[in-house]
Amino acid sequence: MKTQNSKSINPERLSGHDLVKYLIDNPNASGKFKWHTLRSCMWRNLLLKCPEYAKYGTPDDFQKITHCDALKIVKTHGKLLPFFPKDKFSDYDWLGMILAQPDILPLSPKEKFSNYVWRVLLQTHPTLADNCPLEKLSDGDWSEVLIRQNSLRTAVRLKNFPEGHGQICLPEHRSLLINAAGSFWRLLTGSICC
Repeated sequence: MKTQNSKSINPERLSGHDLVKYLIDNPNASGKFKWHTLRSCMWRNLLLKCPEYAKYGTPDDFQKITHCDALKIVKTHGKLLPFFPKDKFSDYDWLGMILAQPDILPLSPKEKFSNYVWRVLLQTHPTLADNCPLEKLSDGDWSEVLIRQNSLRTAVRLKNFPEGHGQICLPEHRSLLINAAGSFWRLLTGSICC
């Protein structure tokens, strides 16, 4: 069987997996391609290798990309998030995507995030504290955050807790006392004593 020379192939006639393979092999290709023939897994394979082709997808194309494929794409290329409908993702999806691509936080529905999401984000990326509704976190959340990110003690010190809210006390002598629900926990710098 004869194989065709790649120069004799008309890429505008390719569809599905063949089109994806051609586009990945020729990242600067242009033409009137059959984008509508691409299924979710094909879009995933293409966009993971060549995110610049996202501009050719329609809202319907991005709607048909499965939840799992969309997560993989955004975790790899955060700049592609605006192409996907935001309601496609749960709190935990957002958490995973932001952990992988912290720059997408401003594009997220952060006002709807649970305390758990904020706690994990602050534990892993303390630089996101400026975007966090600090008053939303409970004393218990803060104690969990500060165990891993002692650098955020200034954020806690500046926090104005509402009346009746437990108090977090941060003395300057390198120890941390937390009064949460009537219990005292002592967290020493470098060691934790319960």
